Amino acid sequence: MAVLQEWLLGQVGKTWRTIPAVRIDSVKTAEEHAAGNIYSDIAEQLRTQPARFDESGERTDFCNWRRLYVLYATGYPKLENMSGRQPFGCPPAPENPMEPYGPGVAGGPSGWAMELIAGRISEDDCREQVAPPSQPLGTVRGATLHEMLHCLGVQHPTEEEHGPESWLSPMAGFWFFGLPECRLLPHEVAYLRESHFFS
Repeated sequence: MAVLQEWLLGQVGKTWRTIPAVRIDSVKTAEEHAAGNIYSDIAEQLRTQPARFDESGERTDFCNWRRLYVLYATGYPKLENMSGRQPFGCPPAPENPMEPYGPGVAGGPSGWAMELIAGRISEDDCREQVAPPSQPLGTVRGATLHEMLHCLGVQHPTEEEHGPESWLSPMAGFWFFGLPECRLLPHEVAYLRESHFFS
């Protein structure tokens, strides 16, 4: 997350504040999650267990649209990339200027990506699953950044609308994150500089 924070600051002149991760030990197995919906599973678990608080004293609540929550998981619980508040069953929030798309939550990668970060597998074990093959961690970071920026309202650019350089954006060719060419497009930079969700 620190890598993404620094990169975004260099691109936009603004970045998000972060707080330490909160560990949630699921009451279900990875197989049980994979057969259902891990997003609603974890949200329901938080609702039925004693309140959990982060170090700022705020309760962990995925429906708090003033926070951008990123969910990571080790194992293979079918935590697919997505963004928005709907997967957690959050009620409508008319005061949220980006309702219903976001912000509030972002799904991050799981399976081989999180196993790699956790150190349980080597880069060689997943080299054929990512592109480019020399950038597995860049792929993990890029996919996470991609979903987080979706939660702030940044959409996929297209060559038809934004020209041939659109693929340089992590919102289009996010697997290139970490390479020198990767950068936000001018309209993405302008949008994020005007966002109310940055300090």
